[in-house]
Order: sequence, then structure tokens, then C-alpha cells
Amino acid sequence: MCILDLHLAYCMSVPFAFLLCWTQQGTTLLGHERIPVRVQMNLCEIAARQTADLPILILESANAKNPGFFPGLIIPPLVLSAIILALPTDAEGVAYFRVLLQSLLFNSSVFGLRHLSHGVQVCGGLALIVVSIAAGKVDNVAQYVAVFTSTTVSFAGTHVLTRFMLQDSVSIGEALTISLSLSAFLSDAVVTTFQKVHLATLLPRFHGGLGAIVWKSANVGNIGIFPRSEVYIFMHALVLGMLAIGVVSMPLLRKIRASDSTNARTQHIALSTLFFGIAALAVLLGIRPWTWMLIVAEPFLWTYEFVTSSSTRIALSAFWALLISIAVAIAVHKFPPTVSTSSALNLKRKYFHVLATTMFLPGYLIDPEYMHLAFSVASSALILIEYIRFFNIWPLGQGIHNFMCQFLNERDSGPVVLSHLYLLSGCALPVWLNKIAMQSVLGGLSGILTLGIGDTMASVCGKRFGRIHWPGTSKTVEGTLAFVLSISTALLMLSSLHIVAIDSWTTIMACVTLSSLLEAFSDQNDNLIIPLYTFGMLHLLTAK
Repeated sequence: MCILDLHLAYCMSVPFAFLLCWTQQGTTLLGHERIPVRVQMNLCEIAARQTADLPILILESANAKNPGFFPGLIIPPLVLSAIILALPTDAEGVAYFRVLLQSLLFNSSVFGLRHLSHGVQVCGGLALIVVSIAAGKVDNVAQYVAVFTSTTVSFAGTHVLTRFMLQDSVSIGEALTISLSLSAFLSDAVVTTFQKVHLATLLPRFHGGLGAIVWKSANVGNIGIFPRSEVYIFMHALVLGMLAIGVVSMPLLRKIRASDSTNARTQHIALSTLFFGIAALAVLLGIRPWTWMLIVAEPFLWTYEFVTSSSTRIALSAFWALLISIAVAIAVHKFPPTVSTSSALNLKRKYFHVLATTMFLPGYLIDPEYMHLAFSVASSALILIEYIRFFNIWPLGQGIHNFMCQFLNERDSGPVVLSHLYLLSGCALPVWLNKIAMQSVLGGLSGILTLGIGDTMASVCGKRFGRIHWPGTSKTVEGTLAFVLSISTALLMLSSLHIVAIDSWTTIMACVTLSSLLEAFSDQNDNLIIPLYTFGMLHLLTAK
């Protein structure tokens, strides 16, 4: 698969993605009635739809019945395509990313085919097999098999877990975005482990060192060759490790939740204590040794030395701690526990968007490496906090739940609250991904600017001054203009201070405008979708 092919596929997909974002509103090209945004489906209903014999028209298919279906399938591969386009053709890891892209496209396409008519499924399935085999020269068979297999298995597992654990809290589009993104990260963690560890030492040595022969012939050591720093390894360890703790501890967590509902106080405290003990053992006996093996240093000691090696990092840590303390104190003591209007609730929610901008913008501009690590730590901590809140783990569960309830809106209608995780992930993902691609300041800031400034101003101004609504949506033209103008103003200030270098304002404004239209027409959670799309478009439009 050559770079030109990727460029052509990406460019053709952009207008298609907007068409699908339009149809996800429920207004299909066939003129059917609009479907509600969030359709709460259980797994039995999904299975019934998939096994029905009724033919489904392609443009009307699962996207109208399952909001965000096609954007959920498209955006993760688009982001990876943009990263490949931004890299020099001879850069380390380009071949690896191409295989990873093929595996993502294969999995998203196979999943999408299941929702189309039987004839399209058969033809599309055969085409996918041919394309997946013939899409470019395979220079490293071990690489191809390892990446393709690990990504496919990861996608299947994460999607099943996502639908089982979050089925009432996410749309199918959000579930697919999460599943595809996690499958890429999980696959890369597996590949990183193979790359860092000399497999010959793990294989039995007999008949003159069979392990070394297998290692050399398979060329496993060259899987995924691209620079992975220590902070990148920590991102894998902290985020994926905390998710793994939740999956492994799920039976215990369910018992904790059940014991609380039955008022078995002593049992509830004992089970909660057991969970914290299991989590600590998982960190000490699982995550810590794995990280130690990959970075060749004791993780806790490395982190301490990394933070204390710079007075700037110590000052940033103190600044963040102070800011969070003040922000939480204001939220607890100044915000009313209930609000009577949606505008007031919206202001309370956007308060944390402003807080994120105040924390993350100077942090990334001053020390991108430290911000990379801080995002990993914060993401892991928020996942743990959601475990504690949802399962009401003693002693903090009820207090966290009461605090977060005052910020919930209709998008948090399910039992699991994800908006705060989406907000942090939307700011963090461009920072993490930007380290692979252009490594430009603007690429890393794309999530912070779109969520902390653009989305905030669009929401506040749209609700306060909005009069003209976009067709088929509650979003307003005034809100979209506020999105574009606020980000443009921020970029102008950063450019005038020589913090961000902008070669073409036309290109940047095109990217901002397209992102604002996605914000206006998408019913998916803005915190998750917009930063990924903006990051991808930025890399596409600025690729040389």
C-alpha cells in the first residue's frame, strides 16, 4: 500500500465521513424519519437485528438505527492514515504503521459488513480478503502476522467488553471508536514487548540453540521498529494496566456493588479493601515488572528522578495540584447541587473544559514530555475513580458519586459516566499520537484547543445567543461561528508570541472549519470525536 494510495483513500473518505455524520442524525437519503440520538439496546436486540433476514439498504443501514455507526468505524483508521502521511516515506516504523492500518481497516470493514445485506456481505467479504492479502508488499512476515493477529484479537475482545460493560452508557459509534483505538494500543503494547525482549531467551535451547534460529528466521526482533520512549511505555503500562485491573477484578467489583445494595456494611468494607489489595498487587507484580523490563529501570525510581530532575517539572506539579484544589473547592462550595436550566448545567460542565485548558496548555508548551507522562497518570487515575464511583467502593465511592451527579446531562444517561474520561482522553490523545507523527506544537495542542476553547465557546455562545439552527440538529450557526473565531483568535495569539509556527493560514482555517462542522452535525460525544478528527485533518492538510 503506497503513500499515494493512502492519500487518495483518505481524501475520498473525508466527504464520505461528513455524509455519514449527516446521516447519523437519522435523516437518510431516502427521507425516513429521524431516529433518536441514543438508542439504548441490549445485546439480544443487537443479535436479533444482525440475524434478521430483511434486506437493509446500504445508506439506511445500521447507522440510522445505531447512531454514529459509520463515523465510529472511520475515524480511527483516518487518524492512523494521517499519521502515515505525515511521516517521511523512509522513516522508521512506516511499514509497521501500514500493517496496523490494514488491520484496523480490515476489522472495521468486517464489522460494518455484518450490518449490510447478505449479498453485499458476501461480495464485500471476498473483496476484503483479496485486498488484505494484496495491499502492498509484505517485507516482514512476522511483523504482518503479529500485528494483524494481535489487532484482530484485541478488537474482538475490547468490543465485546465495551458492549457488555458500557452498553447503556455509549452509543455504538463511541463503542466502535473506543474498541478500534484500544485494539491499536493493545496491539502496539504486544509488539513493543516482542521488540524489546529477545525472544530467543524465552524459547527452549536445544539442538544448538533452536531459539536463536527461530528468532533469526522469523525476524521477530524487527517488528514495529520505531522509537518508543520511556513516557510512551508508561502510557501503555498505566492506561492499559488500569483497564486490565478492572477486567480481571470484575467479579469482585460486582460483589462490592451487590454488598452495598444489601446493606452488608462489614462485607462491603472487607470486599472494598480486598479490591485495593488486588489492585496494588497487580501494579507491583504485573505492571511494574513489565514496565521495568521495557525501560530497563525501576519504574517508581525512574518516575521520581524524571520529575525531580527539573525544577520546572516540580513547579508544574505544584501548579496543577494547587489549581485542582481550588477548582474542586469552588465546584463544591459555590456551585448549586441542582440547576433549573440546561444553560446553567452547561456552564457548570464547561467550567472543567476551561480548567483543562488552564492546566494543559501551559504544561504542554513548557514541557511536552512531562505532559505526556502526566496525561497517562491522570487517565489511569480517572479510570480508577470511575471504578470507585460506579461500584461504590468504600470509603470514597458515595462521595465521588454525589459530587459528579451535579454535572451530568443527557449524554451521561447510562450507569457509567464517561464525559470526564472523554475530556481527558480528547486532550491526551493528540499529545500521545503527535509524538509519533509530526511532533509539532500545533499537532499536540489540537485536542486542548478544540475542547478547551472551541467546543466551550460553541456551546456557551450557541445556547446564549444561538437563533439559527443547523438542519436536523439542535446546534446553532452562531455556536459554530464561535468555535471557528475562538480557535482562530487563540492561534493568532500563539503565533504572534512565536509559540506556534503556522505556514499556511488557509490550511489551518480549513481544518478548523471542518472540525466546527463535525461538532455541529455529530451527535456523538464531542470530547471523544472532535480531537481525533481535528488531529487527523491537521496532519492530512499539512502533509508534505
